[in-house]
Amino acid sequence: MPDAASAAGFLNLLKPPGLTSSDAVQRVRRVLGVRRVGHGGTLDPEASGVLPIAFGGATRLLQYVTPDTKQYVAEFTLGIATDTGDAWGRVTSEANASALTQAAVAEAVAALIGTHHIPPPAYSAVVIGGQRAYTLARAGAAVEAPPRPMTVHTATLREFTAGPRATLIVEIGCEAGTYVRSLCTLMGERLGLPATMSALVRTASGPFRIEESHTLEELDRAISQDALTGIVLAADMPLQLHPQCGLDAAGAAAFQHGQTTAAATADVDGLVRVYGEGVFLGMGRVMGERLAPETVLAAQ
Repeated sequence: MPDAASAAGFLNLLKPPGLTSSDAVQRVRRVLGVRRVGHGGTLDPEASGVLPIAFGGATRLLQYVTPDTKQYVAEFTLGIATDTGDAWGRVTSEANASALTQAAVAEAVAALIGTHHIPPPAYSAVVIGGQRAYTLARAGAAVEAPPRPMTVHTATLREFTAGPRATLIVEIGCEAGTYVRSLCTLMGERLGLPATMSALVRTASGPFRIEESHTLEELDRAISQDALTGIVLAADMPLQLHPQCGLDAAGAAAFQHGQTTAAATADVDGLVRVYGEGVFLGMGRVMGERLAPETVLAAQ
């Protein structure tokens, strides 16, 4: 691995349940010995799965990472609701769900596809009046988060178990900013029953896939064995949706010094990945025939 002070890259972390996203960042910071570490999308403490991590100079690239969709596998329990919207909150409502049929549930799951204007959970990272919603909720304040658009592209029922507290496993593909707990509540309302999310696994976030993720323990072992190849991802890995712009040696030097230079790529306008002789230099913006630096990585 490059010297910690100049390192820049990403990790596809498999976050375990019981760890906050901030806790995961702190753990990675200690393991890598890199001061600057950030994550690309909060995952609930009791949820598990893909948590993109950026370290070093790559933390400045998080703003350009554009996950087209996120993928989840969730367990919903019908017949009970909590103040947090998940199984770790205080029970606020109960009802008998025994009359539910698989056909009715499958129809309700399919109806999640589309865009819904619904409020995020009271216990969420949404900022209200300058404070996180979960901070206000934990202090006992009444939290009324305004509705926001949540877009679901796919929703598939995988399992259904009938009973007083019926359970179902559903796969969901959605846009960033969608709260699966809110979708669970919405589905329960449509079925006339209280509902809560009892488990959640994020299986993908943009180009980060769960089958290619690594645990903190694997990262620890890789560090101790000096075998980070295959775990540390290049700084440009999650940026492939942006066009590429190549520069010659003189153009690369100008870009790295924050100077506008001639754009070497035709028919490209807007945000681009910039390379000098095959080396990723950062992100720039093409305007006509000129390339202006936006985020320049330090020389590796």
